[in-house]
Amino acid sequence: MKLIQNYIETLTDHVEGFATAGPKSLAKVASLERALAVTLPPSYRDFLQRYGAVSHFGSYICGIWHADPLRATDGSVYNETIQFRTEDDLPAHLIVIEADPDAPCCIDTRKPSTNGECPVVCYDLHARESEQIASSFEAFAQEWLELRAMDESEWMN
Repeated sequence: MKLIQNYIETLTDHVEGFATAGPKSLAKVASLERALAVTLPPSYRDFLQRYGAVSHFGSYICGIWHADPLRATDGSVYNETIQFRTEDDLPAHLIVIEADPDAPCCIDTRKPSTNGECPVVCYDLHARESEQIASSFEAFAQEWLELRAMDESEWMN
């Protein structure tokens, strides 16, 4: 999680349009888990407790943006997951962490490792197939943040 912390601190300080929602309590994370009827992996729970969610010009790592973790808003993990479940019949074991309209990136909660981490998949809504894109939420978040840092590399020189 240290690399994620470094990226977030750097992006927050140097990149226009980058924001975090701010830390969320363990009680709010537990409320989210109950509402979605899943157990979230440890790295994602830690992310929610440290940062809540992140955005960069309308692109999100979905999470909890407000005091109410079930509030319907863009970039809300609850809102995006429920919307895809309702409108696109997204399987209940998938939790949306990046809401692409054709192929959202999701935590696959039915496949936890021995340490509780779950893979991240890209779920093709039309083909109804998933492809693993990261071994864990932490690996997904590192890559997502690194891409934004690379896109904004002019502030790094």
